[in-house]
Amino acid sequence: MSSVAARDLLAQVGPNAVPEQRPGLAARMAAKLWAPVPWMLEVTITLEVALGKRLEAVVVAVVLALNAGA
Repeated sequence: MSSVAARDLLAQVGPNAVPEQRPGLAARMAAKLWAPVPWMLEVTITLEVALGKRLEAVVVAVVLALNAGA
């Protein structure tokens, strides 16, 4: 293929590349929460709330949120 033909083809159909697609913020955070350790922390939060230990539940929730945001 000549340079002219290649240039014409590039102008017609564009470059031979797949655009990179990054998942959104919500998808990235959800992926970090979908694992055994976050599940244990979520269960801990639920148990702490059920036992009336709201401060401890908030502390664990903050740790979980910081981990998901990192």
